[in-house]
Amino acid sequence: MLALANAGFHAEAHFSGTADYSLRAGIAAILMLIVLIGGRIIPSFTHNWLVRENPGRLPVPFDRFDMVCIAASAAMLCVWVVLPDAFATGVLLCAAAILHCARLARWAGERTTREGLVLILHVAYAFVPLGFALVGIGRTRVRSAQRRPARLDGRSRGDHDTRCHDARKPRPYRT
Repeated sequence: MLALANAGFHAEAHFSGTADYSLRAGIAAILMLIVLIGGRIIPSFTHNWLVRENPGRLPVPFDRFDMVCIAASAAMLCVWVVLPDAFATGVLLCAAAILHCARLARWAGERTTREGLVLILHVAYAFVPLGFALVGIGRTRVRSAQRRPARLDGRSRGDHDTRCHDARKPRPYRT
């Protein structure tokens, strides 16, 4: 997937001058690696440490819920790659955030506070649902037609004089 995203980056940049789709595809591929690998090793490492040091509730082993969560995340990321600004994409990404919060809660991370190396795995994985949530909320936010996003030069988009190239120095119109 990363190799395809890389090839897509070069092709997209060559033909259209931007590489939006392939950048998102690369991010989605890396995120899926984190979801897959993290979802296998974090509960395993937590289980091993809890059995040895802090008996009690153990992480739920990899099961159908994890498979559904991974499949849903892959589908939602595919939608995000193709339709990044759609309202429905934002809703789907927020749903992915909820699924990953539930997945993370099943791993008994709150019981690992005495071991920093195990705790940091849970903290790091918490950025997966946080990222899904922030991007999803950003896509579902209703934007007012009156409020235009600011630009780096201090003007808002669309705030320019169409008769000349420099909006900061309006010149009289010449026929």
